[in-house]
Amino acid sequence: MVQILHLWQLPSTTIDHVNLALTTLARRHEALRTIFDLDNALPQQLVRESEPVRAGIIETNARSWPEATEAARHLAAEPFDLQSHPGWSCAVLRDQSGSLNYLAVALHHMVADQWSQELLKEQFLELLTSGPPEAAPDTLQPRELALLQRSSAWHGRRSGAVTYWEQVMDTLPPPEGPTRPALGVVADRISATLSYPELRANINEVARLTASSPQSVVVALLLVVMSRVPIPQSEPLMLMTANRFDKRWRGIVTTMNQVVPMPRFDHPADETFSGYVQRVHWAGQRALRHGSYDVDAIADLTRKRRGHEFASSNIINYVAPDADTEFRPGATSPIVPEDVGVQPAAWQVGLTMDVRVHGRNQLAIDFRVMTDHIGPASLRAIVAWLDRQLHTLADSGAERPMSSLLEEANW
Repeated sequence: MVQILHLWQLPSTTIDHVNLALTTLARRHEALRTIFDLDNALPQQLVRESEPVRAGIIETNARSWPEATEAARHLAAEPFDLQSHPGWSCAVLRDQSGSLNYLAVALHHMVADQWSQELLKEQFLELLTSGPPEAAPDTLQPRELALLQRSSAWHGRRSGAVTYWEQVMDTLPPPEGPTRPALGVVADRISATLSYPELRANINEVARLTASSPQSVVVALLLVVMSRVPIPQSEPLMLMTANRFDKRWRGIVTTMNQVVPMPRFDHPADETFSGYVQRVHWAGQRALRHGSYDVDAIADLTRKRRGHEFASSNIINYVAPDADTEFRPGATSPIVPEDVGVQPAAWQVGLTMDVRVHGRNQLAIDFRVMTDHIGPASLRAIVAWLDRQLHTLADSGAERPMSSLLEEANW
């Protein structure tokens, strides 16, 4: 179970206006009215009729973001019974003067991925300030999307996805020993974060120099990292993305994440980093284009070809949007040892390396790795190397030979 807590800062408003905006959102998006029938052999989604939504009230004088988060934390701690209630709940934080400061929103990940969470916030604040529209916008619903993806019109896309996965698996060596369980309790995980004000600007500058995307720059550097750590080479790099290539899907509130494989690349010593990024860029575009339109077919294919259930190892989850930030050379980014922290035991997809790029005001690249392959000292060295390469490439250009990047990748 993955539950997410959001705090949306409220403009001057009333509880009635908040409830009206929430009711409009629920009427607009079926995912906010969906429960699950788990009593049959196969789970079924049931969409309820629209009903008024009423936010709870948390009496607190919390003003700062951390204080408000602490006051609302219990909202996300309460498990959802998805058989009887949609997977979201809300409460306003009200102070002694009666002012409403924040709306706390707890969401089950079955309801909304990150794209949808931002969409809900944007629409909620718009409804608060401008009021509900006279006619709801014509929004495609998850059920319509599912029917379309299973239709004969999408046969070519589905078969293309299966063909792509077959081709990727043909390039992989046999699995190396027993695979990690797809889901289990892991306690041997450490994490580190690279974050500083100019990080986004450095990545964007390298993307400009290589005529690629910021995502491709990060993926290319992390492929070099993976070639220098003792992780199983038989598993491909997995790219996680919201599957919204068609503009009609961009207004849908649901969870549409997909994980697609991308083959790893050799690093010819005489190739420039710019040329390498271009190869990575187009391979990534092909991977995301073919996606996983029929998850059941892909799961069957994986069992047949790899001898085990689908496992998401070595994931890169790039969720940061591009930003128009001016490049400022010479930025500093101290790496402190305390940035490497041991994660408590948790339910987690079995990963060797999980890298997440977040789109906050101060972009952050989060590493989560298993300690049976990478220890704290190595993780510090990896983060410091990534930092140095971004500075050097942004300052001196991206025509550096791959040999120089590889020589410095020692951990």
